[in-house]
Amino acid sequence: MLDHDVILLHYSCMWKCALILENVEMCL
Repeated sequence: MLDHDVILLHYSCMWKCALILENVEMCL
């Protein structure tokens, strides 16, 4: 079972990574 907060944290970190690298694929 996935925790909602963990999912939000994951996407938040990935979004910040995408803003820095300007490439979402690099963040996966």
